[in-house]
Amino acid sequence: MKTYSLSLLTLFSLFILYSCNEEDTEDFSLSTCINVDKEIIDVGEIVKISNCSTNYTSFEFQYFDDRQNEQVTSTDSILELSFSTPGNYTISLMISDQNGNSETETVSITVNDVTDKLFLIDTPQDFSSMPLAAGLDEITGDIYYIDSFGLLTGRMAYRYRVLDAEFNEVSNTFLRERTENGGSAFRLSFPNDKKIIYMVNTFSTSYFSRQITISQSNNIAVDFTGISVVNGSLNLNDNRLFFGSESEYINEEQRFKNYPAIEIRDNANDIVERKIFTDLNFQNSIISDLIVVDDGFVAFGAAFENDGNSLLNYTPLLIFFDPNLEITEIKEFTSSQLNSSDTFISYDNLNRFMHIEKLSSGNLVTYGLGEIRVMNSKGEELFSRIVTNLSGGTLLKLNDSFVISRRGYLAKYDETGNLIKEIFTNGVVTTNLNLKDDRIIFVSAFESKDSDNITVFRPFIGEVDTDLNFIDLNN
Repeated sequence: MKTYSLSLLTLFSLFILYSCNEEDTEDFSLSTCINVDKEIIDVGEIVKISNCSTNYTSFEFQYFDDRQNEQVTSTDSILELSFSTPGNYTISLMISDQNGNSETETVSITVNDVTDKLFLIDTPQDFSSMPLAAGLDEITGDIYYIDSFGLLTGRMAYRYRVLDAEFNEVSNTFLRERTENGGSAFRLSFPNDKKIIYMVNTFSTSYFSRQITISQSNNIAVDFTGISVVNGSLNLNDNRLFFGSESEYINEEQRFKNYPAIEIRDNANDIVERKIFTDLNFQNSIISDLIVVDDGFVAFGAAFENDGNSLLNYTPLLIFFDPNLEITEIKEFTSSQLNSSDTFISYDNLNRFMHIEKLSSGNLVTYGLGEIRVMNSKGEELFSRIVTNLSGGTLLKLNDSFVISRRGYLAKYDETGNLIKEIFTNGVVTTNLNLKDDRIIFVSAFESKDSDNITVFRPFIGEVDTDLNFIDLNN
């Protein structure tokens, strides 16, 4: 019995000793760890970097921000970084414990240049070319674009230029001299190879459209046919439906009043019917874009007040129409950041590109004056965000996702507005995103300097797949 008791005591002591030794050997030393989702990226592409270290009480990342041209320190656990110039960038992580011990680890990110994947359109030295619209010809597949072209210190003009599949020039047509602040445009084709360009031009206190006809023999005719402003067109059975706004000058108030307007024309471009909606409860309202939906049409537009200088209380609108183009409902988005009294909007802003699309999910997406909004089919808001400051851009739907352009970037979002991917193009204004065989083709322009150090715009063609991976156009 005594021997048995001693054995139990011995075993218990050994167990305690083993347990203590096991605890004493547990590793509490610093362990630095950096997690990177990719080590090779393109200029402007986002890389995610996170801290996966252990046994630390404090940490900090350090990296060089090439946009601000300075070294940056961050204590965020997850970094989302992008770089505007190619090269190799080092991100360091230093961790420390409560005893003052520290460790550092680094990771290198290679940033590839995308410029050599773009096709630079030949432009004379010291001349500037700012694209206003671009597309693919329905028959030939040629790329066409409309631009504001010339010497910034001299005369500027609008022209229509066509390039074939190998980017060789097919035609270069002078449209007219530029006499106003700026504009946007779109092109339609008619029988007998006649093409009509609708161009929206603005002064700070007014805006209007011109219709420019290019005949088969390349003769040009310019007039103001139709409603005051034509922002776009839809096919409607055997006719075409044009939408925009009608302007009325109020002489005693020295300002314009604007009404939403729709015009139906036949294939000879003669007016069949015109609808001007003058009885809405807004001082001014316009239609910027229009799409077909299951039970009629829905327009993206805006309401605003006009003090003769700026547009006040700018409010984005959805206007729902039945199949007979009668208004059934209007949705006002008064919570829009564009509605802020701190946001200065003039007529010059209204000639920018504003778009609406319906995704395969049924959700509606609008993009205008730098603001994205996602809604359900009834126009009830699900998401909104300002992504750029009043600058122009375009919108392309891809079934249940969509792509937008903004100054310098293309960005892809899912159907609820979550960002999927963003890439850097360095394009100041990307006018249209054209989808062909799962490729997105666009025309944009870089900012550059002429021989007198004046900023000019140099046009280029870019191409990406639907996942926003660049396609090399020079191989």
